[in-house]
Amino acid sequence: MDLMSLAQLLGNFGEFLGLFAVVATLAYLAIQTRSAKEVALAQAQREFVVGLNSVWSRLEQDRELLRLVRIGMNDWRDLKKNEKAAVHALYSQLFANYSAVVGQQNLEGIEDFVKVWEDVLLGILLCPGGKAWWEEAQYLYDPPLVAHLNTRLEASADLPPSWVEGLTFWTTEDADFAKQ
Repeated sequence: MDLMSLAQLLGNFGEFLGLFAVVATLAYLAIQTRSAKEVALAQAQREFVVGLNSVWSRLEQDRELLRLVRIGMNDWRDLKKNEKAAVHALYSQLFANYSAVVGQQNLEGIEDFVKVWEDVLLGILLCPGGKAWWEEAQYLYDPPLVAHLNTRLEASADLPPSWVEGLTFWTTEDADFAKQ
């Protein structure tokens, strides 16, 4: 075998090794990308749960706020301005969390979490007091988010029940609210 043939053979072998290295690198990158997506989804799911739990914790710890939210869901206009501000702050936290979840909607597998958040918000907005609050406050939120929620509200199909219909403990028909 002459020197030129040997050089050609080594060159071909080098190209084969280069091809193998490229394929191995692409496989490694595919595995890493999949792992990164799984981590991002897990983190988004964790943030969702933490956000929702923080709202429920506030209500659990602050019985007066819970009472005001119940009144506000039933008749927003029955609340005084300071009471409205307290309830609005809680609703704003829900909307901020929803907005964050929607911002991660490009993650595969997050759709169920977006739907849960939407159903939570729509359940509030379908209450008599929630409707009145939304009429006053929707201008404060991101216009595409508002348009999306309003479209869902108008569509009437596939809407969750309002909180006061589906979760009767949100009504104000018990002894806690007896007029004195």
